[in-house]
Amino acid sequence: MNKDKTDSGLIKHHLLQEYDIEVDRVSNGPRGFVAETYVVEARKRKYFVKMVKKGRYDHNLVKSVEAQCKLCEKGLKRIPCPVPSNSGNSTTDLDDLTFILFNFIDGKWTFDYMDEELLDIVVKLHRIKPKVVGVIEKEDFKLPYERKLLDLLETVYTYSSGGVFETTSRKYLEPYKEEIYKDWKNFNRLIDTCKVESFELKNTHGDPWGNVLRSEDGGIYLFDWDDIALAPVERDLWFKLNDLNMINYYQRTFPEYKINKLAYDFYLYNRYFYDLYGFLIEIFSEKPKEHKEENYKLILKDWNDWLRILVRERIDKY
Repeated sequence: MNKDKTDSGLIKHHLLQEYDIEVDRVSNGPRGFVAETYVVEARKRKYFVKMVKKGRYDHNLVKSVEAQCKLCEKGLKRIPCPVPSNSGNSTTDLDDLTFILFNFIDGKWTFDYMDEELLDIVVKLHRIKPKVVGVIEKEDFKLPYERKLLDLLETVYTYSSGGVFETTSRKYLEPYKEEIYKDWKNFNRLIDTCKVESFELKNTHGDPWGNVLRSEDGGIYLFDWDDIALAPVERDLWFKLNDLNMINYYQRTFPEYKINKLAYDFYLYNRYFYDLYGFLIEIFSEKPKEHKEENYKLILKDWNDWLRILVRERIDKY
């Protein structure tokens, strides 16, 4: 059976039943790292469908989409707005998937934007009072992937079967084994310190700099609001905190702001380990070789050539 036709039929039926939308056409959207996406045409109007399998990535998803609705109602511009179901819910269930419907934004994912453009959206998010957004996750400095990462590293370093990219990954990471485990101990000491520290908390997106859409009107949209949390602002800013111009720009709105080094180091370490886990779990899966090769290249580029370098610059002080 053709999977695309099956998905198309399920989506059409679901939209009619749950949203009272009669669909003319369903086409594949851009393939995300986490979600399956589709573009829906109905009565000369377009929608964007996002479906996330319940499990690893959806622990905060429903609360985040509800918060996203409230941010839209509050007037936060340049973000996608969810379309409520017939019963007023911001998400619905389709088998083992969380189903989210958005108004369609005609544009393309991009890294070609001025940092100030994006920071304007982030600043407006940080200015909105948390009580307006409602109940969202509060940063607890826990790692949902902790046990799985440690088990996965054990699998990587003891791997002896014949998988091409599994073997290549093991050989590549072997010289870094002692370093990775030392970093893990440092990270856990840092976490213990963060758990007893008092931080100022604001609404945060979690990963703004890599989730930008350039629309046909020339402006940008910040998308992928799957993990909104009440957290230190470094959760959104750590990516640019080595850029003095960005700090100065942020301080125009928040003149009292000073970098919290504990929070910065936590979010840097978290990205370092979470990305390593994410790439390795795809390599040591049953997915096609092409997919494994893509993730192996991400270990070389995003993890080693970027995150590992940033961590090495701030290491050995905990």
